[in-house]
Amino acid sequence: MEIRTARRDELEAIGRLTFEGFGHALPGARQPDAQRRQLLLDAAGRAAQGDLLVADRRPHGEVPTSSTPVREQPALIGTASLLRPGARLTRQARTGEAELRLLAVLPQARGTGAGWSLMSEALRRARAWGVRTLVLDTGPTNFTSQRLYHRLGFERRLERETTPASNGWPLAVFVYDFASTDPLLVRLARPEDFGDAAALWAQSPTADDSAAAHALARLAHEHELWVVEHRTTGRLVGAVLTHRPVLRQKKTASPAPLLTSHPRPVVVADVPDRLSVSTRIEAHLEWLRQVRDLLPFRA
Repeated sequence: MEIRTARRDELEAIGRLTFEGFGHALPGARQPDAQRRQLLLDAAGRAAQGDLLVADRRPHGEVPTSSTPVREQPALIGTASLLRPGARLTRQARTGEAELRLLAVLPQARGTGAGWSLMSEALRRARAWGVRTLVLDTGPTNFTSQRLYHRLGFERRLERETTPASNGWPLAVFVYDFASTDPLLVRLARPEDFGDAAALWAQSPTADDSAAAHALARLAHEHELWVVEHRTTGRLVGAVLTHRPVLRQKKTASPAPLLTSHPRPVVVADVPDRLSVSTRIEAHLEWLRQVRDLLPFRA
C-alpha cells in the first residue's frame, strides 16, 4: 500500500470513494443532504485547499494497463483531506492550525491499516508545514474512529465541541499538538505496546512474557487499554484498563462502571515521577467519566 497525493485524473473516482467510504452506497444506507453530498463528491475542491491523500493498493501507484483483467486491477481504497490553515473547507481549525477532514476507507477495505496509514502521513505532512496543531472532528458516537485518533496520540478537547452533528449532538474535536510541553501523553495502546504494558503488570521492565502480552492484547480488544507515555523517551510508565463506551439507556439509574474487573486495572511503573504518573491517570479517568456522561442516549 502506498499513501500519496491524488492525481488530477483520479479526482472523480476519489469523490465516489469518499461517498462510498462513509457508507452511503450500502443497501438501505442513510443518504446525505444535497450540501453534504456535494462536499463528499467534490474531491477537486478539497485538492485545491491542501493535500488530498489517497491509499493506493498498487505498488508505487502504478497505472493499470488495458491488458490487466478488471478483477485484478488494484484500486484506491481510502482518502483523507489535509487542509492548510485558512482553507475555506475547515470548520474546526483556528488561526495557524491545519485540519484533517473526510477520512474515508471503502467498507470492504477496513481492517487493512489504510486509515492508520493515511492519518500517519497526514501528521507527517502537517508537521512539515510547520503548524503547531492538527485538528479534526468526528461523530460523538463514532467510537471506532475515536479509538484510531486516541491510538495516534490525538487528544480530545471538550471545550472546543460546539459544532452540532446531524443528530444535534456536538461533534467530537481532536487535536494533535506538535509543540506540546507536557512530558506525559495518555493514549490508547498500539499492538507494539502490549509487551511493554504487560511488563508493567509483571513489575519487571525486562519481562519478556509473550503469553502475558497476548492476554493483554485480548483485553485491549475487548476493553480499552490506555497507556501513559513519556513524550521524550517513548517509555511507557503507566497503564489503565477501562470499559469501552456504550450509549446510555434513558432509565439507567447510575452510570456504567469505568474500570474493568481486572484485579489490577491500574498500574504505574517504579519511576522517579511515579506520583505524577498516578495523578495523570486519575485525571484521565475523571476526564473519561465526563466524556461518558456527555454521550447521547440510545434511541
